[in-house]
Amino acid sequence: MAHRPVIASLLGLAVLASACSGPSEEVGGNVEDQVTSTTVPSELAFVDETEDDAALRLALSRPESWDPIEVNIADQGAVLVSDLLYDGLTEASAAGVLRPALATDWTASSDFRSWTFTLDRERTSQSEVIASFARLRSEGAASAAAVLLGDVESIDPTGDDGVAFTLRNGNAGFAWLLSGLLFSIHGEEPTGLYRVARDSEEVTLFSSESGRDIEVTWAVDGNASYQLLTLGQVDAAMVDPSQARDAANRFGQQPSARSISRFYAMNLGSEDLWDPRVRQAVMLSIDRPAILEKLAIAAFTADGVAAPSVAGFRYGACSSACVFNPGEARDLLRSADSYPTLTVVFVDDSQRGVATEIAKGLENVGLGAEVVQISAAELPGMIADGRAEVFAFGWAAPADSLDAVVAPMFASYSSLNVSRLVSPEVDDLLLAASLTADDNDRWDLLAEAQMAALARWSIVPVAVAQNGLVQSPDVDPIGLRPDGSIDTLSLG
Repeated sequence: MAHRPVIASLLGLAVLASACSGPSEEVGGNVEDQVTSTTVPSELAFVDETEDDAALRLALSRPESWDPIEVNIADQGAVLVSDLLYDGLTEASAAGVLRPALATDWTASSDFRSWTFTLDRERTSQSEVIASFARLRSEGAASAAAVLLGDVESIDPTGDDGVAFTLRNGNAGFAWLLSGLLFSIHGEEPTGLYRVARDSEEVTLFSSESGRDIEVTWAVDGNASYQLLTLGQVDAAMVDPSQARDAANRFGQQPSARSISRFYAMNLGSEDLWDPRVRQAVMLSIDRPAILEKLAIAAFTADGVAAPSVAGFRYGACSSACVFNPGEARDLLRSADSYPTLTVVFVDDSQRGVATEIAKGLENVGLGAEVVQISAAELPGMIADGRAEVFAFGWAAPADSLDAVVAPMFASYSSLNVSRLVSPEVDDLLLAASLTADDNDRWDLLAEAQMAALARWSIVPVAVAQNGLVQSPDVDPIGLRPDGSIDTLSLG
């Protein structure tokens, strides 16, 4: 497969994003004992400590890194903190509207191959922007974000306060793509609206504008964060999906944050799956309610690969193909006269229950199934040579827009097309979307492309899970962007 290194890097991210958390455990002992110390990265400048009477108190698990290139975008605490400290050229508002961030405005050519962004020179510079993207394309080459910049031919300064991107192909959603956290600008100083004011077990993020300060208490995990909230010691907490049901009962709200789709891909590189009737039979053999019982998280059934985002959650993407219908699956196999044994591959131990349940469904309709656990390093090679026939996958997109999901997943020319689907219909819809300026019209085309791809039975949507912020009803509502980061305008 021509793009094996890229696929390997993406799967490293995707497996992490899609791995199911283990069974929730009660947090024992004194809550104070669950709080950990932290070390603020050396590149973050300190400012004078400020009064924190009106500070918003947050409980978060300590991120491994706040550097936007290194952030694990499945870690909501990391996303939230990194987003406060670093900004990109554009950003999505809590209402799902694209607005200026480090760029004050932008324009595109009629073919959407040339994009010019005018910079806020008080917050960033041409050299900083160009250096940040160069760093992302080199140091972050293993990330999906860097892969999605593969169409960028050049980034050049223009005038005194602009940068111009030249793309190989038109992309009407390019400004939306750059709103993703991983495309943030990383300068000598943080480029966001917050600075670190104090480093201890509680870190205060001081607003450089007129917004509220944010006091962060580090906890060992989402369960400990949630306990701090239930005891009234913080105003909001980033909680694990396992706490979603309790949060709904106790606070009347689900976690508000990025949703991550969990699904399985069928490898069209395997001769066993070349017959579309066999693939459709696989789809119809999967009992999603039974699978949800195997997930140690609060999740709901997914019928597409694009989770809720600024484009909205498009229900019905699978149509009738995603229903559980073992009788029809058996009929399809009889008409195909094909009963192959399929290798169901998973990586993380927490995925074993789901993989076993999928294998049970395959065997129930007359297919053979062999469940195999492998390492993350082995998976790309097994996909490339067709041995991984049905494998666990997931998507934590670099930006919360269908622009960052559907084309990478399904375009025949995409290096991230892990199922190796080739569909002229899908490619034509993706091309039309790439040349459509109106956001809603473009997302409609992308949603149609997703439906057309799923109708080829190469992706098996399983579940959508959410982890994110739950807040006390005693504080003013916190506006959250689609990726779960705080919309700082709500803290004014």
